[in-house]
Amino acid sequence: MARRGERKVRVRAEVPPPRPALDHTGIRVVTSQHRGRVKRHSINPADYRCSVLAAQLADEWVKITRALGIGDGGVNYGGAVRKFAAFTDECVRARGLDPADVRLDRDEIDLVEVIYAWEEALRREFPQSKQPYTLVKALLAMIEQRAASGARVCENLKARTQAPTAFRAPRGKPLDEFTNAERIALRDAARGQVRATEARLHRGRDLLADGMDPRDGGWRSLPNLLWAARAGMINSKVLKRELPSEPKWWPPEIRGLLPAWRNDGKTRRPASGPWSGPWDRPCSPMRWTCTPFGSCSFWACPTRPRRNSTT
Repeated sequence: MARRGERKVRVRAEVPPPRPALDHTGIRVVTSQHRGRVKRHSINPADYRCSVLAAQLADEWVKITRALGIGDGGVNYGGAVRKFAAFTDECVRARGLDPADVRLDRDEIDLVEVIYAWEEALRREFPQSKQPYTLVKALLAMIEQRAASGARVCENLKARTQAPTAFRAPRGKPLDEFTNAERIALRDAARGQVRATEARLHRGRDLLADGMDPRDGGWRSLPNLLWAARAGMINSKVLKRELPSEPKWWPPEIRGLLPAWRNDGKTRRPASGPWSGPWDRPCSPMRWTCTPFGSCSFWACPTRPRRNSTT
């Protein structure tokens, strides 16, 4: 007990410094429209023990959804925030640490290791799905966006955003309207038509090289007729004047130019007449003969072009 006139020295307890204003309070909301109806997507950081981390990621979810104009409300990004925040709560507590200390701008708790552990857990949860790859890519994209905006992000997290995911997206089995046997049959048929067309054009070039002006060498020679066709000298009047009236009296090599020739001297399309036939067929490809070339390139391509492409 202090004597009279003496002052007792009192030791006061230290007052902790005031806590900085929290910027992670509040529910983050994104709206989307579908068939005229407005849908509300929200993330409440207070639902998680790592509320600061959840708020930081939720802010990036709102920004990236609005910046990219994602019509579904950024379902993948929002799902990544919810799943990763819930996983972080359990993972950090299992290591004897406080989830409230987890944040992107502090490295007391290594978030890179948590991300790798999350990837492993997603892989076990969705073994044959692209969902793990999609969610991890969304999370890394949001962290990278926060770092690019100037906000403080740990250096190891920045490096992690530049690295690929631990697991690649699984490749699904491609669906095809043709079986493998049908593709091989179509390819072989196209190759056969290509070889036949190339042989016909090669023979036509040889015949054309042997031809001459039919006014000097005669009109009943196939090389001369090809020469005249390339020179633009052939028409129905000329052929009626220079060749017999019935195709069965023509030389066999000239008769072979008629489409689908039969022994009775008639064609399968008598209305077209023998005079209007394609006399330069051995020298130039027709439209239908170009189809096998495109078919061969179509079946040979590792990644096939679309059917409406001009290949």
